[in-house]
Amino acid sequence: MKKLLIPLLLLSGIFAVYEQSQDKPNLYLTAISFVVFMFSIMQISFKVPSKKEENTSLNGMEPDNFNDTDNSDENI
Repeated sequence: MKKLLIPLLLLSGIFAVYEQSQDKPNLYLTAISFVVFMFSIMQISFKVPSKKEENTSLNGMEPDNFNDTDNSDENI
């Protein structure tokens, strides 16, 4: 899927820039190429793990083990 998305991303970006360089750019073609460009970026970014997930797995702690509140008073 990534092999399809990267060329689609490049082609839609190049087409949008080319269309804007025309004397009378077609608004519909520019909008469609922009939507395809943003969709491609979104699909590619879903596959990249976040830094928070990488850091928690490296520390040996799972995200479910985190607790934002201090419950040290409960043991007293």
